[in-house]
Amino acid sequence: TLLKNTTQRNLLVIKVMNFIKRNYFKKIHLNDVADHIFVSPGHLNKTFKHERGETVMQYLENYRVSVAKKLLVYTHDSIDEIAAHLSFCDQFHFSKTFKKRVGVSPTQYKKHHT
Repeated sequence: TLLKNTTQRNLLVIKVMNFIKRNYFKKIHLNDVADHIFVSPGHLNKTFKHERGETVMQYLENYRVSVAKKLLVYTHDSIDEIAAHLSFCDQFHFSKTFKKRVGVSPTQYKKHHT
């Protein structure tokens, strides 16, 4: 069951978001986040999705893409370097994820915004 108390649920969401903000550049699995805040992965995902409308891993992916957008515009890092910095397994996976979330490839995004 979901945490009954809205304050407890909000606190769980805030803890997850802070953990991701501090660790987005590392390889992160749902279990890592759950272990950090001392709840089961299933409970964590269910509560987070109920509160945010997305799973923990979707939030992480969206957060990484938002960081990638800044790196593409404000640094001279290559797409490969950005993919590695954000712990994507490879440039292909990064580009595919970026395009799915943003609607254009990282290369197109960089050309349009610099």
